[in-house]
Amino acid sequence: DGAGGGGGAGWVNISAVFMASRDTTPTGPDWLAPPTPAAPVVVFVNSTMVTIAWPATLSSSTFDAITTGSSSRRGQETRAYDVEYAVGAVNESYARLAHVQASEPRLITLSGLTPLTSYRFRVRAVSATSFGSFSDDVVATTEEYPVNVWFRVNARRWKRAAEGHGLAAPVVGRPHYDPVAQTRNPLPRNDSDRLSDPPTGDRQVAPSPRRGHSLSVIYGHVYLFGGLTEGYDCNSAITDSLRYGSPYAGLSVEQCRALSDESNEVWRYSPVPNMWEKVLPSTASPPAREQHFGVTLDDKLIVFGGMSYVKGSGDEDDDAVVDGTAGTPEYLDDLWELDVGRLSYTHSITSEEYDMVIPEGGQAFMTMDVNRTGLKAGDGEGLSSSQGSEIADGLCIVDIDVSVELRHPCTRQVQLVLYGPGPNDYDANFEPPAHAYPTVLFNYHDGTGGRTAGGCGRNLEGTTFDDDADVGVHEAKSPGFDGSFRPFEKLSTYHNLRPHGQWALGVYDRDTDGLTGVVSNWTIHLTMQECDQTYHWTELATSVAAADRPSARARPAAVVVDGSIFMYGGMSGAPRTVLSDLWRFDRSEQTWTKLSDDIPSDGRVYSNSPLGRPSVTAFESVGRSLVLTPWGLLSFGGVRGGLVDMVSRLEERVWLYDLWSEEWSEVITNDRTANQAAPSPHRHRAEGLFRGMAQPDLFEAVPAVGRYLGAAAVVGEGSIVDATGYGVPHADLPAIFTFGGYDGVRVHDDLRALSLHGMAAHGSKAEVQRHDVCNPLLLANSTGDTNWQRSEER
Repeated sequence: DGAGGGGGAGWVNISAVFMASRDTTPTGPDWLAPPTPAAPVVVFVNSTMVTIAWPATLSSSTFDAITTGSSSRRGQETRAYDVEYAVGAVNESYARLAHVQASEPRLITLSGLTPLTSYRFRVRAVSATSFGSFSDDVVATTEEYPVNVWFRVNARRWKRAAEGHGLAAPVVGRPHYDPVAQTRNPLPRNDSDRLSDPPTGDRQVAPSPRRGHSLSVIYGHVYLFGGLTEGYDCNSAITDSLRYGSPYAGLSVEQCRALSDESNEVWRYSPVPNMWEKVLPSTASPPAREQHFGVTLDDKLIVFGGMSYVKGSGDEDDDAVVDGTAGTPEYLDDLWELDVGRLSYTHSITSEEYDMVIPEGGQAFMTMDVNRTGLKAGDGEGLSSSQGSEIADGLCIVDIDVSVELRHPCTRQVQLVLYGPGPNDYDANFEPPAHAYPTVLFNYHDGTGGRTAGGCGRNLEGTTFDDDADVGVHEAKSPGFDGSFRPFEKLSTYHNLRPHGQWALGVYDRDTDGLTGVVSNWTIHLTMQECDQTYHWTELATSVAAADRPSARARPAAVVVDGSIFMYGGMSGAPRTVLSDLWRFDRSEQTWTKLSDDIPSDGRVYSNSPLGRPSVTAFESVGRSLVLTPWGLLSFGGVRGGLVDMVSRLEERVWLYDLWSEEWSEVITNDRTANQAAPSPHRHRAEGLFRGMAQPDLFEAVPAVGRYLGAAAVVGEGSIVDATGYGVPHADLPAIFTFGGYDGVRVHDDLRALSLHGMAAHGSKAEVQRHDVCNPLLLANSTGDTNWQRSEER
């Protein structure tokens, strides 16, 4: 009973909360408790989460028949598990965590925990009528809360031996680079025994120092394009001229630099092997530029705008300039697309032989020649003989299927073997030695799925062997084998090999019993891609009139939404004018749509924002890198305008902009205290000596982020892929990768990364916030939805 307030009474049904068999220690043969589980084990722990697992309990064979004659177990068969936890290493106040059915995985995760705190876990088994004793407990201590960590990435340089340029060049037809192209090399030679090639004029091993470039992520790789660069050392034998002294260290040292000024180079950085590779497109590249935008759309790199500077006249070594033109910026309005995926082609070849007899207890072979004609592009469009011949030699198999029509009264005595190129030694330097490598497609199957002993099976009618089929040929339950089946051995053994040459189908009959068969025909279906990946530039929207496209500009901001690019603002004209117009580019239609007009500005304040946002200071920060992440918009570097303290300086902090509250906040990293970053000793030797550093470190212990016109990209907010196409883990991801930029002294060629474990631990509230803010605006017939539809109609 109970009373309170104005009085009253209450009652409790004890049968609803108490059952003797579950709340007393079971005794006697009627109530046999389930066994006690072994202690759980900790399988994962971080700062806010613990995951534990435990082994299954083994039930006794004791049955109710002992006391009641029943055939069902009573008391000992484990039906579920109770999991409890307590906070603290010695706390005995346990709380219920979960009730896990025995049929479910014996794994449980507790999240939202406090860092550097101990938690105790224990488990007991539960049967239909009873429960057992709790296991021994296990103690897990959460880790320290992660921080966002800066680290310098010392990437490996590209090894050309991996491309087959070197010792085996005569075998695969990949000769050494022309020694004439080797810059300032006093001993050029074309020795076929040389294992690899040194840096050349068109194939350096790492990007040069630069600013105003872009970084974009495609298939887990970071692509660098363009920028204003200091160029490369002419003497490729000297890896770092700064170690020998340079003008930046106060020493008079003449430097020879090649390929300086604006660049149209493309570099690819791969996080898994930690390696740079210079990309050499097979088509004409865009004009050199800096301060453009580069984004990823449909797994392609899209580049727009930017600027270059009017140079002097004469050849590349002529320093003479035309009066009044040197250094004059030229703004660009062209749009380009780089396809970084390998182009696909298909080829189906049917044997010219028909109705080959399979002798009883014998064998027969049907051959076909896979030649260089009959190719089709990935979209199904046929190629001419000249096009096919030109392309075919550079193609390798990425998928192969085989179709067979066979008549035989008992397929259980038939074996089919495909003979093709192989074995594949996965070495770019060597081709397979022969076209006689066997793969068993069909191995004496009867179409009963192994259910019937002595089954026979009859014919192969419309049968296709495909590694990607849902059913294996040994599992087939159709005696006619109609449809697609996985072969007995995988056809993928031929992947990454060139297909040209003779293929053969071997048919074997193992019994001499008067039964014969006929192979009507067989076909090979090939999907091929370029063996050596090529890259293809294409200029987009070339037919769009000047009035229907954005004006030439540099420093525009761009973001990709579905299949469109939204571009805002930029800088253009002489004198320089800040723009604030908004455009949308639709890739499928290759059209530009103007969403808002440019609004005049005094160069300092946008008084009427076209997006309906509050007024912002135009030059509060310029030259910074912005990256859109699951946690918001991250800002790196740039120059602060000094409107508050009247002192302009490079921004050294990392800032996060919340897209929904529209507020900036500083991101805590392990970097130096903001605004107190000391000069790097290896760049300022005198400063290092003044600080007592006779032998200063070559690299900073912690990266400095104060850079102007650098570039950044986020990698690993999902999974990344390696060369095989499979997702791979990476301890430092997710992370923001930054490259280069200007620090007031010189431009840089350093690759740095900010690991975002601290932000990832917080989780992302962006989706919830987006739902709360956007969904009401985009309801059918709402004001927001009407405005969006109008923008699409423009």
